[in-house]
Amino acid sequence: MTELTQTVDDACLAPDPFKLTTATRTLLDDRLADLQIKDAATLTTAVGRATASANVQTAFDQLRTLFKDGSISFKAWAALPSPMRIAWECSRRMVGRAV
Repeated sequence: MTELTQTVDDACLAPDPFKLTTATRTLLDDRLADLQIKDAATLTTAVGRATASANVQTAFDQLRTLFKDGSISFKAWAALPSPMRIAWECSRRMVGRAV
């Protein structure tokens, strides 16, 4: 919408009553530039989070497979750091649930 406003404003001549004032146009341009920067940063962050989440889920799936196959003994499981065991247990309970 902002870009459309800029296009229409560019086509308007100075005496046109719909031509934006210099101050308003500057504010519009500045806000659009700020929005584009924040949008790019958010997109990068969201992609990074999605990738990290997928990597964690893959690791949990591999652990689950190894545990079921007997490749990981109970002693090895008990040696895992507590937060890792808790996270794995939570992910295991969520298997089959709608996301």
